[in-house]
Amino acid sequence: MTPHPVWALPERLKWTEDPFSQSNWSFQLHTLRWIDPLRRVALADVAESAEAKARWLAVTTSWIDGCLLSENAVAWKDMAVGVRTIELVLGFPLVPPEERAKFLFCIRIHAKHLANWRNHARGNHLLHQLQGLYVAARFLRDARLEAAALRHAAKLLTESFDEEGVNAEGALGYHDMNIHWWGQLSERLSGEDNSLPGLNDTLRTARGAIIHAVRPDGKLETIGDTASSKRPLVSVGPRVRYVRSRGREGRKPSELARCFRDGYAFGRSGWGRGRRRFEDETFYSLRFGPDKSMHGHRDSTSFTIHARRISWVVDPGMYAYGNSEMRAYMCSRAAHNVVLDTRRPNYPNNEARLVTHRLGKSLDAYRMETVPSPQLRVRRDFVYHREGEFFVVVDRIEEVGGGVPEHARQLWHLGHGVEVEATSAGYKLSASSRTAYVEWANPGSRELIVGETAPLQGWVSGRYGEAVEAPVLSVGPSAGGGPLAAVLSIGRPCTSFRLCYETGVEVIEVELGGVAYVVTLP
Repeated sequence: MTPHPVWALPERLKWTEDPFSQSNWSFQLHTLRWIDPLRRVALADVAESAEAKARWLAVTTSWIDGCLLSENAVAWKDMAVGVRTIELVLGFPLVPPEERAKFLFCIRIHAKHLANWRNHARGNHLLHQLQGLYVAARFLRDARLEAAALRHAAKLLTESFDEEGVNAEGALGYHDMNIHWWGQLSERLSGEDNSLPGLNDTLRTARGAIIHAVRPDGKLETIGDTASSKRPLVSVGPRVRYVRSRGREGRKPSELARCFRDGYAFGRSGWGRGRRRFEDETFYSLRFGPDKSMHGHRDSTSFTIHARRISWVVDPGMYAYGNSEMRAYMCSRAAHNVVLDTRRPNYPNNEARLVTHRLGKSLDAYRMETVPSPQLRVRRDFVYHREGEFFVVVDRIEEVGGGVPEHARQLWHLGHGVEVEATSAGYKLSASSRTAYVEWANPGSRELIVGETAPLQGWVSGRYGEAVEAPVLSVGPSAGGGPLAAVLSIGRPCTSFRLCYETGVEVIEVELGGVAYVVTLP
């Protein structure tokens, strides 16, 4: 059961198995969706159908006998009930006449459970419950249950996506999967000559949003509970096809950057088909607004940078479900590219206000304000300069009550495999014969951290449940105070970098390869 390792089924299941100590595995066991291939083969009238039918009936009968009237909490965990209901209904034609009363009773119990609002979850878990309720209602020809399922689904749709098509679960992977799951509902309703008002328009808008979160390597940026290998499931629409094919088919999107009200910003140098291939473009992401619930992490003001086929500055990704120490770290502010108070408690939930932003042909600029801990206030400027191929991050960190914020650290989490070499002004980054440079105008102490365990620092997600070592640059403000200003340049070092004022306006001056660039902060 993806993403878990292979496990050999015993001759007789007890329904309490948990071979990997993973709550997600136990949950999937009780969904019964892992036996759906047996159902499809059994109904296909092929040589293997009889064996597949016998196995499907053995597993479902075992579950009914062992769990239907039990108090097994995992067996009756919200989403599992909805998914299992669909499997039982779709497999009902396989049930022999003498067993149909038992299966019909089981489906009625499931429908009653799903109709009880006290059992309802939220987000995609509720969506799966409502899909199960709808399928059961149609099967049982219960118009009252059908109407209830559609009524709840209509309300959930408005809660799941905003007007810009952004999903509420706080993870790009779940944005993508919600499009897929709501699309399944749309197809299911259409097959029954039914519909949900506004659903298809919402999905169209959501698909238009997700394309901006795809990196040049074709993967979704790993914000929130998003797997490091996640490619979009969505495949409908010419712009989606363009992104999925990395510019080989479909229609090229027109916007180089999008800033969504719900707390995401994405930008890139281009979409390919110009002087660069799709894979060679530069990409960034930025998070603002409140830290997200459900599948979101504590990542407000964090950013990522991908350029020249390398993820230089990264989000740690999902790691795994559960309550492990590593899972807690991957979700924490310490695992993201933020300003962290290292000696005093940081707020468990933080909100970064987007003060202003501007998106243009030559550069994108954002200003955010946040209070990460009771003792710190931070104003962050984030700038991407397309022509110069560099990024600027300026943090003005204030200690409440005055003084130098000596416990504050600006964190840069680098990708697994990125090599780091100290320079006089910062660090040279190298990966696969490509280079980038991070330099500070007025830094305090600098520290390189890799794979620390006490406390955890310097780890990113690999495969599911795997943490791999990765460098972290930790930089403090100078003893003399002032902003902590950094520039990350792609392919060439910065020869001059300073933050100054011109007639009351903050200006960044950057020189790369003999070319001077001037950036006025928002």
